[in-house]
Amino acid sequence: MTPNTKIPKFVTQTNTMHKQLLIILACLFIVIAPLKVISQEVETSAKYTSQIGVNTTFFFKQFLNFSQNNTIAVSPYVLTYKLISPKNHAFRMGVGGTYSNKKETFENTGQLPRTTNAYTLDFSAGYEYRQALSERWLCFFGADAITDLVSSKVVSTDSSDETTTITQTTKLGGALVVGIQFNISKRISLFTETSVQFTNSKSSFEAKFLNNPGFNSKQVTRETGVNFVLPTSLFLAINL
Repeated sequence: MTPNTKIPKFVTQTNTMHKQLLIILACLFIVIAPLKVISQEVETSAKYTSQIGVNTTFFFKQFLNFSQNNTIAVSPYVLTYKLISPKNHAFRMGVGGTYSNKKETFENTGQLPRTTNAYTLDFSAGYEYRQALSERWLCFFGADAITDLVSSKVVSTDSSDETTTITQTTKLGGALVVGIQFNISKRISLFTETSVQFTNSKSSFEAKFLNNPGFNSKQVTRETGVNFVLPTSLFLAINL
């Protein structure tokens, strides 16, 4: 290979596909492996517990008038579910998301009227091991497979054209989780957790012009990153 030889584009694409495939397989292993352990325990004992958690941080931010300038990130999961075995193993899930659809007009500003449709979807599933510290306190640690979807579509119109911009991000990865729980009673408890996330994301930005398709454009970027999620969210959990 001479110094001026260029690496074929398909080789770079293949390497990227291999990285994404490895991340997906690792996420599937995180989810499937603990399910086998829990299912075996359920077969031998009926004393497993279902627990549903609600992220109360969203409630406090909405109704206690937290400052709008507060930039502390909270957990994206609105609801959680755990299937807890008698031997302190648990299958865990989290789900959250947002949706908005709005129309805006701007008078005497020079900005075009626009319609925005956007949503986010966050999902996690994995395993945790729970260890009692005292009668009311316990800690837990485990791992999750995570996926985050973000989409936004903005349509702007004027007398000459209609412009549509579409932004989409898909994130896949895994997370190591550590948390602590306080048992108020046998059925009600509070917990919070922190995690470190390893993710691979793909983002795209596309602009479309209805009457001038020659100006259409699309940009795609890929990124691998590590993110720390602080224990800034408080969950209210109920044992069913």
